[in-house]
Amino acid sequence: MDVIPAVDLLGGRCVRLTQGDYRRRKVYARDPVRVAEAFAEQGARWLHVVDLDGAKTGRMRNLPLILRLICNVPLRVEVGGGIRDESTARRLLDAGARRVIMGTAALGGEDGLPSWAGRLRRRVWLSVDTRAGQVMVRGWTAGSGQSVKDVLRRAREWPLGGIVLTSIARDGALRGPDLRLARSALRAYGGPAILSGGISSLANIRAVARLRSRHVVGLIVGKALYERRFSLREALGAAEDCTADG
Repeated sequence: MDVIPAVDLLGGRCVRLTQGDYRRRKVYARDPVRVAEAFAEQGARWLHVVDLDGAKTGRMRNLPLILRLICNVPLRVEVGGGIRDESTARRLLDAGARRVIMGTAALGGEDGLPSWAGRLRRRVWLSVDTRAGQVMVRGWTAGSGQSVKDVLRRAREWPLGGIVLTSIARDGALRGPDLRLARSALRAYGGPAILSGGISSLANIRAVARLRSRHVVGLIVGKALYERRFSLREALGAAEDCTADG
């Protein structure tokens, strides 16, 4: 299980939202590239990048900055937020991104997964962002009208690389992960999953690692790192210790 540090971009700055609320944002750095470089120096293998402007508006406002991150930081980068068409997805992948993550493009309409996603050979992952049992879209500002269980059942048939599962109520709140949601989703989907939302301690990381599911390939950590609850090196060590024990 990879521990994946998050860099969320709003207006070119590195920020964190609380429970997906754009009004409850905190700026942590004005130079996201330097933040990513610091994560690489601490041993990260992956970087999770979200264009929050793009997620909300449908147009990637931070694309030039994201391309700089992909090209200049020695990490495997996964990108989400505002990826609504094939040309944007291909531009990111051609620049070196390993995964593109989409939600609204797949869940915001009636047609389901766009045909172009299948052409990208499982480099597309589905963002499953949940609040009160419903999957949210448009930067978590609108409901999709679809339940988590229904979306995951459909996703099993889609040519995806996997899913990124986020509990919005836990995200940025430092309340610990929603393990009940994780277990239910892992059973429903049955494929590779990255979990996100609520990590506040090394004990939380160990709890996710102890799910002992071969489907959990990654855990996204954001606010806890920025608030210095622990270092990335410590987080990586906690995950590795549980893997060694299991």
